Amino acid sequence: MLKGARLNGYVLEKLEKREIIKNKFIDRQVENFPAVVILGGGGYKEIDTYEIIPVARNLNFLSKGYHSFILDYSIGENSSYPNPLIDVYEAIIFIKQKAEEWHINKDKIILIGFSAGAHLAGLCGTQWKLDSFETLLNNKKKNFKPNAMVLCYPITSMELLRKEKGENVGTNWGKILQDNKEKSDVIKSIDQDTIPTFIWHTRTDGVVSSTQSIKMMEKMNEFNIPYESHIFFDGFHGLSTNDTLTNYKFSVQDGYQPINVDKWFELMINWLNKILNY
Repeated sequence: MLKGARLNGYVLEKLEKREIIKNKFIDRQVENFPAVVILGGGGYKEIDTYEIIPVARNLNFLSKGYHSFILDYSIGENSSYPNPLIDVYEAIIFIKQKAEEWHINKDKIILIGFSAGAHLAGLCGTQWKLDSFETLLNNKKKNFKPNAMVLCYPITSMELLRKEKGENVGTNWGKILQDNKEKSDVIKSIDQDTIPTFIWHTRTDGVVSSTQSIKMMEKMNEFNIPYESHIFFDGFHGLSTNDTLTNYKFSVQDGYQPINVDKWFELMINWLNKILNY
């Protein structure tokens, strides 16, 4: 991988998965599991650990029968397009190479990103089909294509964000968000090859407006891309799982507690299980 990129994984061995078949509960042993690559936020200037560690390890994906991997992708000056995308695609290639050893289903690789990490996931989920990446990675598209993506309060268009917040927004963020390149725009990258998407936001996000998600949904509708979306009533930017593991810095403010936001994880798992036939 590029200098500075690092992949940490939490993997399962075997799981008894309970299903209903012909109106009866049965247990079946699952040998190969889906894998999630988690991309934290931080504006490409840092990677926020409070968003990714609880999601990967403490109680979430592992308990639902998903392998989870945390990718520290290129940030700062190293984050020029397409460096972070190459990090993600190389991580997917590596995970697929280890699929047999780690009991991974190679056809069930999911990207989940938060804020800037969701921007990166969105780019990877829309640009995997570009021939340029086959050349850069010296690999076939099928070997680095993700199968679904989950975007949590994503940045989808810096052009749109500047219209909302002013031209100076993000001037201290990583290079990829300052380049003003069309290829760094998730919405402009959406076409018929965009992978299935789960997307959520809060209506009162004061850093990255929910308009970012709404405009992306409108574009996905044009191409009939399978997606599920949730815009929650209220909540700050960066809520992650919105529980005691992650929102301690928000809940101390006048006893404020966003409602319903913590439900996004179960909604997402139900959607993924449906999309992946898992």
